[in-house]
Amino acid sequence: MTSPVDGGAGSSPSPVSPGSSEPQAPVSSEPHAPVSSEPHAPVSSEPHAPVPSQRRALRLLAWGAIAAVIWVARPFGVGLFLGVLLAFTLQPNYRRLRARGWRAGPAALVCVLGAMSLITAAIAGFTTLFVGRALTWTETLPQMLERSGELRVFFVRAMGAIHIDPDAALGEMNAYAATLGTGAAGLAADAAGLTLSGLLASFFMGLSAYYVLRYWEEIVRHAERLLPFAPEHTRTFLGELRAVGQSVLRGTVLTGLLQGLVAGIGYWITGVPDPAFFGALTCFASLIPVVGTLLVWLPAGIYLIATGHPAAGIVELGYGSLLVVGLIDYLVRPIVIGRQAHIPFIFTFVALFGGIEVFGLVGVVLGPVLVTLCLAILRTYEQRAIEE
Repeated sequence: MTSPVDGGAGSSPSPVSPGSSEPQAPVSSEPHAPVSSEPHAPVSSEPHAPVPSQRRALRLLAWGAIAAVIWVARPFGVGLFLGVLLAFTLQPNYRRLRARGWRAGPAALVCVLGAMSLITAAIAGFTTLFVGRALTWTETLPQMLERSGELRVFFVRAMGAIHIDPDAALGEMNAYAATLGTGAAGLAADAAGLTLSGLLASFFMGLSAYYVLRYWEEIVRHAERLLPFAPEHTRTFLGELRAVGQSVLRGTVLTGLLQGLVAGIGYWITGVPDPAFFGALTCFASLIPVVGTLLVWLPAGIYLIATGHPAAGIVELGYGSLLVVGLIDYLVRPIVIGRQAHIPFIFTFVALFGGIEVFGLVGVVLGPVLVTLCLAILRTYEQRAIEE
């Protein structure tokens, strides 16, 4: 009698393979796990994200590349910087041409070529006039300080009235006049040597003006991605740079030209010799802060008084103080400049005198630009600190 296999009721018997007395393992009645028909995830071929040390190395390499470019461009830095300011000044004209349907390239080219033509003509005319007239005046001044000269007679009387020995003072003035003559002759000899460097500076000035005028929006976008600031802060800094560049260049150049023109008319009216020369000299002197045009029209008025024209001298002094300085500096300058970047009074003097001390004459423009940017950075930092 066959006995059931142990395992309880309802269990199926274990089959026995032929030639073996041991039972085989029972076959599982559970369904097998389905085999996935989905393809395997592909292995990523993209490069791994750089580790922090790699990022630091790339950052240092990028700043090193920027420093290398600045070092190479350093001999033409003044021309490049003035070209950037020129582009900021020409931007309203560029936008008007673009609004009339001009393409970006031709509009920028027309603006830059027109401005550079005017600048080149002005520099050439001023250099020719200044060198020629300066040589003439340095030859005339020692003659006027001789024993019977008009200036000598005037200074002898004026110094005698205040009990000062005129011989010692006039000896110093004669030596200074001879030094001026030697310097003017050397300036005329060096003018030809400066031609090539002046042409190169003008070329880079026009080139940088065209590039900034044509690609300003792209420059801003690249700066937002590359500089280690928030994009809105980068755009704020560049906006401050453009605004102060416009105001400084307009206020310095256009006001200087107007002061030279008005002063030249005054010299012609009062009878100052060579009014065109002294008008151009006044325009150049307007770049010097604080004293500025006073260095020209005040000696011109004293000269008229010393040479026997006291009424004309007094008129020249009043004309210079009221029109050349009072009207243009305090009324016309704000109109020409428009909306200016506000700089505290003490920082204005620091920017002007410090800029001249560090960068030379170009510091009259570069100093206020740098100080304004520094103040913009500090204002942004203060605003960020308040928000946090």
